Parts: sequence; structure tokens; C-alpha cells
Amino acid sequence: MIHDFSLLRLSEVTSTQDIAKDLYDKGRLTSPTVIAATSQTHGRGRYTRTWLSPQGGLYCSIGFIPDVSMEKYSQISYIVGISICEAIMQIESSITPKLKWVNDVMIEDKKVAGILLELHGDALIIGLGLNLSRDDQITDLMGTSLSEYSKKFELERTLNTFLNRFKYNYNLWYEKGFEPIRNLWLKMAYGVGKNITVNMRNKSDTGIFVGIDEDGMLQLLSNDSIKPISAGDVFFNV
Repeated sequence: MIHDFSLLRLSEVTSTQDIAKDLYDKGRLTSPTVIAATSQTHGRGRYTRTWLSPQGGLYCSIGFIPDVSMEKYSQISYIVGISICEAIMQIESSITPKLKWVNDVMIEDKKVAGILLELHGDALIIGLGLNLSRDDQITDLMGTSLSEYSKKFELERTLNTFLNRFKYNYNLWYEKGFEPIRNLWLKMAYGVGKNITVNMRNKSDTGIFVGIDEDGMLQLLSNDSIKPISAGDVFFNV
């Protein structure tokens, strides 16, 4: 269960993930801790990809030791994604964000947020980058920001709303298991029924995106059978 968060506010950092790991190494990650920074010089996504982090975005990490088995840690990515979407809709109900498997938040086919989960010792470090406002450094044509849809997304309000939703959904998962989280995620899922290619480390598979199974693995319908996939990059085929 999560009862509350310790909040550490910083200005420019290399990465909030690095700060959370340093707190763990120093024995200071004794309760769920949120590290929020105004900008990052070395923000990163999955597979060490660069995440541009200019001022005006929400950049934070949540570091803690979940009171569940490590085998279930990966399911927390779904909790984070759901909580981001719920926070966005709570602040501005006219926006309908979607969740692209496994760690992207989309608005109108464009990415607005990314999620990163890293294991450090027995701690889980959750990274979140959310584009609140447009910046010239973010030139990806597939990217967007919340300011393009509403002026309501002030940094503190957005962070606090997200943390409240994350605490609620995490505790729901802790008490009821993955099924209610799975159901929530599927309601927000991006591209179910579409033809996709999943690039994994050593191979790729193409098929129809069916959903996620009871453990959180992607379900890919290919050659009349459903293949479970635990990790990879999803690309939608036109």
C-alpha cells in the first residue's frame, strides 16, 4: 500500500532517475519518494534513448520498494499510464488520451508522455516525462503537448493530480490484483484491432494487436494463434 509520498523539488538535474537511485544508494529511499525537476540535461527513455526535457514540462521519478514480488513490478507501468490519463481527463474533460503499449501516452495519434521503469537493487524507479508546453527543442512531428489543448495544465496541479490517481490505482492493484487495472487499461488502449509490428531485441513479429493478458503481456494474433510478448517497440502498419 502507498499512504503518502515524500516530495523532493529540484531545478535542473541530469535525470530524476539518477537522483532517485542515489537516494537509494545512500539509504534514504525509505518511503515512496517523488523527485520532481524543472528540467533535465540527460533525460532518458527506454533503451537509453534521449528524452528532451526543457523547462515547461513535468519531469519526475517515483522511487520506492513495492511490497509485492519483483515478478509483478512490470505491471506498475500500466498503473502509471492509467493514472496519467485519468489526471489529464480530470483537469480537462474534453481531452481523451490513449495508452500505447507499453509506456506511451497519446493524444490524437501523437505522443504526450513517456514512462520508464528501472530496477535498482530491490527498488523500483518510475520515470515520467509529460509535455505540458511546446518547446522548440521538441521537433518530433509525432509529439504534442497539453498546452495545445488547454491552458489548465499548471505544473503543480498536474503533478498533484497524477500522484493522487497513482496512489489510488496502486492501492487498488495491491488489494484487488491486476484484473481491474487490466480492464481500465484496455478501455484506454490505443490501436486495439490494428495491424502492428513488434520489434524485440533479436526479432520482430507482425500481427493484430488483440490486447493484454492477465499478466500484462501484449497479445499478438499471428498465424491464427495468439503470441504473448513481454517487451518490445510497437509500430502500427498503415
